[in-house]
Amino acid sequence: MYNIYDKNLIDRFNPFDNPTENRDYNSDYRTIVPQISIEGCEIPDIPSQIEKKRIRYFYNMSGLMIIVHLVSSFLLAVILSTLSQGAIYAVDRSVRRILPTNYDSIVLDYILNSSIMMGINLLVYLTVNLFVFFLGCKLAKIPVNTMFQTKDLRKLTMLRYMGIGLFLQMSSAVVINIINFIFEQFGVTATTPDFEFGGNIKLMIVTMIYTCIVAPVTEELVFRGFLLKNMSRVSQKTGIIITSIMFGLFHGNIPQAILAFILGIFLAHITIKHNSVIPAIIVHATVNSFSMINTIVYEFLNEGIADLIFGGLFLLIIFGGLALFIYSLVTKKGSLPKSTIAQRKRGLSLVFSSWVFLIAFIAYVIVTLASLV
Repeated sequence: MYNIYDKNLIDRFNPFDNPTENRDYNSDYRTIVPQISIEGCEIPDIPSQIEKKRIRYFYNMSGLMIIVHLVSSFLLAVILSTLSQGAIYAVDRSVRRILPTNYDSIVLDYILNSSIMMGINLLVYLTVNLFVFFLGCKLAKIPVNTMFQTKDLRKLTMLRYMGIGLFLQMSSAVVINIINFIFEQFGVTATTPDFEFGGNIKLMIVTMIYTCIVAPVTEELVFRGFLLKNMSRVSQKTGIIITSIMFGLFHGNIPQAILAFILGIFLAHITIKHNSVIPAIIVHATVNSFSMINTIVYEFLNEGIADLIFGGLFLLIIFGGLALFIYSLVTKKGSLPKSTIAQRKRGLSLVFSSWVFLIAFIAYVIVTLASLV
């Protein structure tokens, strides 16, 4: 235990004396044990009921923000969809007085297959992600500026992270294909969003803005920003695992959940290591942009040319990314933090016995399983 003033006092930013964690990333543990700065205070391996209650308070706060996100995004999507339909109706009504009997289905089909629905999706998640991020930070008393205090991030390091991110994306695709094959043997299909543009340039532009800019920035603020910071108050390893699980479930379907979970662990790791969401945002944007470029190339170029381009890139990313991944493991630059015995007693067991968080978790599991047909 370390304190610059009195070595007999517990270090409030590393109360469990864990050398594998980044002390600079940790929150002040006085938010859970106020008397930690008093001489003679001890933190036993097994937490007291009062400490458990205080820890659950923060876990439940994360759960509450997840529920707020789920409900508010649904309601805002319904409102914007209704307004869009109303606007189209008003225009059509002014042009011609008599509308076809199947007018409602025509309008709905138009909205779903045009740039309108993607535009609604963009507005919903831009608004809700930022709302949840700022509200969560305010309620948890987390200074927003602590999310951007980037340390020890060099250009070559960032390039290595981008390469590893693309490698994890490709590796996840292999896992996803195996799981899809298993599902098919039981007559089950794991649905995923359709990003085909059908030659619609407006849809392509809106999708690119959302996928390559809005989603990486705002999702990282929520998951590697507020949630990771709040869920790491006791253990950084717990924060990494829980936020990665929720990030996977957030996507609402099994294939994307697998990629998001695997990538989420890496994004959380580099966020904690560099005390900033910036590297995670860059890697997230890189992965999404690569997927978007892949979609565009295959839609607008000859399939043979597209195969030639991405066949070479695939091999480069797999072998190059694997080399970078192995290098990180060998040099221990990619080692995840470990939990002490005391931290394990305050980690996952308390997370899943925090009833608000548990409700949020179950809700997202149901949404994800509903994607199976």
